[in-house]
Amino acid sequence: MALKGQLPDLSVSDLIMIHCFGRARACVKLTNSNTNAEIYFDNGNIIDARFETTSGLDALYKALSLTEGRYQVELNVTSPQHTIQRTWKEILKEWSPC
Repeated sequence: MALKGQLPDLSVSDLIMIHCFGRARACVKLTNSNTNAEIYFDNGNIIDARFETTSGLDALYKALSLTEGRYQVELNVTSPQHTIQRTWKEILKEWSPC
C-alpha cells in the first residue's frame, strides 16, 4: 500500500527528510492542478528529481516550492538516472527560505 496525502498536511521537505532518514528506496510523486513532479530516493539519498520537463537539482528546487496538491509514495522504485549528487542536508539548507 502506498503512502498518500495532501501537501498542506506534510510538506515536500518533510517527505524528503522522512525518506532520507528512513534510507528508503522510493519515488514521491507530487501532483496539483497543473504540475507533476517526482523525487527518487535510494539508501538515504535523493538521486533524481523531475518537475515537468526539468530534471535534477533545478527540478528538486521547483518541487520543494509546492505547497498545494497531493503526494503519493511508491516504495522499492528507483530511477535509471542519477542526476543529483549533493546530500539532502545540503540541499535543504541551501533551499530553506529562512
